[in-house]
Amino acid sequence: MREETSGSTGWYRLGRLMITMGEFDQAEKVYNALLDASSGDDCQQISDLYHQLGFIYKEKGDLEKALSYYQQTLELQEKSSVPNYASLATTYINIGEVHRDKGDYSTALKLYEMALQIQEKALPSNHLSLATTFNCIGLVHRDIGDHSKALSFYEKTLQIQKKALPANHPSLATTFNCIGAVYDAMGDYTNALLFYKKTLEIQQNSLPSNHPSLATTYNNIGAVHDSMGDSWTAVAFYRKTLDIELKSLPANHPSLATTYNNMAMAFEGLEEYQSAVEYAQRAVDIGREALGPSHAQVQRYESYLNRIRRHL
Repeated sequence: MREETSGSTGWYRLGRLMITMGEFDQAEKVYNALLDASSGDDCQQISDLYHQLGFIYKEKGDLEKALSYYQQTLELQEKSSVPNYASLATTYINIGEVHRDKGDYSTALKLYEMALQIQEKALPSNHLSLATTFNCIGLVHRDIGDHSKALSFYEKTLQIQKKALPANHPSLATTFNCIGAVYDAMGDYTNALLFYKKTLEIQQNSLPSNHPSLATTYNNIGAVHDSMGDSWTAVAFYRKTLDIELKSLPANHPSLATTYNNMAMAFEGLEEYQSAVEYAQRAVDIGREALGPSHAQVQRYESYLNRIRRHL
């Protein structure tokens, strides 16, 4: 371990390890220290550090800071006398992800397509970076309700991943999760559970037990059970989600708002309306703080809260 983390390269790797483990606050400290110690002349190193900090802030739910760091990354990359097109495409994707999280789907799709244009010219057709971009485009189509296009892009993603990755790779779990979400949105709960359980199996074998990705999958499985009318099972999975999120995420993270809102709906299904209102209010409070009152998701939380209050 001493050799692995000696020098700036070792600390950079340590930061990546912290990110993999979901220890985002520790990773942030590592990269800020490296940024403070860096030479102002090393644009490549600074660009890489901005990129990592952008990712950390995105995972922590601070979308404005994430966007700021990614934009600084892009500015340095565009000024480079020897452009690294692969890195440029990655940055377009990262900025697109932030815009998607903010609900700006048209900007996100434009950025993903810019990345894809670069990659299709520069990379072989089975390159994993293409799989990532196909997945991102699929996500936007899912968000805007175009399920057939979403599934089409996820299939392109899977075709590449199954050839290039081991069967228990976390990236496959991500794609299975995305496919499950489309089936969920289509009301095909049998297939949704099938793909979510494939996701969970990989994650339980490859991630720490408190990793935020596991929380997301528990939440998704809970939501399917709630849609099927099995509210008690839904609550059990949502509690698993909360156990992880309350330990690993900031108190105002958007994912907590999602979980609280889902808990509220499950308790509504159980006709426990007081609990439903309490959880729905938490979702609104966190959503307003994290995303702003004008965000479409926050408005949905508020609409639900107003409706459920009528039962009291």
